[in-house]
Amino acid sequence: RISGVSLPAYWIGLYISDIIFGAITTVTIIVLLAVYDINCPGGWLLLVVNTFANPIFIYFLSSFFTQSNLARQAVLFLYLLVAIILPLVIAFLQIINDTTKEVGGIMKWCFLPIPVFSTCLGIYNIIFAVPVIIFISDGTIEITDYYAKNNRFTDGNISEGLKSFDSLISLWMLVF
Repeated sequence: RISGVSLPAYWIGLYISDIIFGAITTVTIIVLLAVYDINCPGGWLLLVVNTFANPIFIYFLSSFFTQSNLARQAVLFLYLLVAIILPLVIAFLQIINDTTKEVGGIMKWCFLPIPVFSTCLGIYNIIFAVPVIIFISDGTIEITDYYAKNNRFTDGNISEGLKSFDSLISLWMLVF
């Protein structure tokens, strides 16, 4: 018994409370995606799945520790590594050349069971899949078809498009 309740009741109650707190953040981000009119195909699904999977992973990690402060520090360090550093490294490896793409693909499969890694890598892949502006060597700017079709640039107006891009960057900084 933990805190006067049975073990299953304790863990189920803790899981439900973690889902509720995680859902607040998830819903806020989904609303911000809609408010800023950011086309993030599948992004909402990544966030929802992470809301349900992440607490279970944290419970699993914490079972390896006897002291709560050590467990918290280990989870924070692991999240720094697998939520920020590794997805960025792998995402960049996948766009450099064929050899690094293969290495990034192998690394990706090693860490996919970690929910926060899968979520962040999915978000990075969505971001990198949609280029905003292509700079050509002679100094001219070419607007990509994606944004032209989705009215991100008004009649080729670069400054209007960059405002949309700034909003996108602001939203992702808020997410992380």
